[in-house]
Amino acid sequence: MEDFLDLRIIKTRQALMKACFELLQKKVYRKTNIKVNEICHKAKINLVTFYHHFNNKNDLIALLIKERLINWLPIPKKFKPKSLAELINYFTRVIIDFTYEFFDIFSNSLELIANKGR
Repeated sequence: MEDFLDLRIIKTRQALMKACFELLQKKVYRKTNIKVNEICHKAKINLVTFYHHFNNKNDLIALLIKERLINWLPIPKKFKPKSLAELINYFTRVIIDFTYEFFDIFSNSLELIANKGR
């Protein structure tokens, strides 16, 4: 059976992403340095299982952001923009909501990138 069809894999990844997201909301990623152990404990997932699915916490966070984008960016079927301005307004709101939710992650990542050049 393919990985994406196995319900156990889907539920494990969802539990890890949910736990990671909840920890990210409580802590600043760079400063408190969320540990894989914390994510696993919160998700009630074994550490070995975590490493079966992800190489490190950054892989998990990348998947979390990707999943959020995929879930937020598609245009709802009921949404029928009457103009280009209305469509642009919709996407602008989605991007602002996404950026607001992940502000700490983005700002810390940009700070780390900027400091690498020094």
